[in-house]
Amino acid sequence: MKCWGYNHHGTVGDGVASHTLCTAGEGMFDCSPNPVDVVEMGASGLTAITDGQKVAAGSAHVCLLRASGDVYCWGYNADHQTAQLSGMAPGIDDVTVPAQVLFPM
Repeated sequence: MKCWGYNHHGTVGDGVASHTLCTAGEGMFDCSPNPVDVVEMGASGLTAITDGQKVAAGSAHVCLLRASGDVYCWGYNADHQTAQLSGMAPGIDDVTVPAQVLFPM
């Protein structure tokens, strides 16, 4: 899977905080003008996600349905849009590498 564009909250999903500056509205923000691999943290470090099936994108967060049926989300997390609750404070932590959403059983 590849993403590009606005990356102010890690929305590109490659774990890189600084690509290049792009003008958006009245400011300059980090963005990736070229497609980059969306990655996940594995036992051997960051690896590209290659089994994405469906994508849903908000204004500054993204969720991905993988072939396994698992859902991964990343980006802006002010109101826990990425469903990452444990150890994260709303409005402080952005999720820059896709993290699995754990649904209650």
